[in-house]
Amino acid sequence: MKLTVSNYAELLDEVTPDAKGKVIPERIAKFLALVRKNRAWSQLPRIISAYETRVFKRQGIVRVTVRTPKPLTVSEEKKIAEQLGRDLKSIIWNTEVDPTLVGGLQLQIDDRVVRGSIRDHLQSLSKQLSS
Repeated sequence: MKLTVSNYAELLDEVTPDAKGKVIPERIAKFLALVRKNRAWSQLPRIISAYETRVFKRQGIVRVTVRTPKPLTVSEEKKIAEQLGRDLKSIIWNTEVDPTLVGGLQLQIDDRVVRGSIRDHLQSLSKQLSS
């Protein structure tokens, strides 16, 4: 049976912490042996990302990425963090610079993207005009 990244993430989720939050080395070793047996080493980054998503979902943590055309100032980061903290209870957030954005910003909240850049508005307008 071929295992998917989600299958591996589920297995990793099952073998990591016990009821007291301690890592169980024997189970981790068995999990890694399974990865080795199936030659899935190249999938480990995706497996870990899927595992992290499962853990965050279970803990009610939302992952947010803020994309801007240029690096944010400390003041801008503080304002965004305060706003995100008001709207979302538990967040882990990071910023990315995307020079293709003309202005504004994009928010990626888990799998959803909230587009607020000038480029996105221009593309939307262009689609409307060409329809």
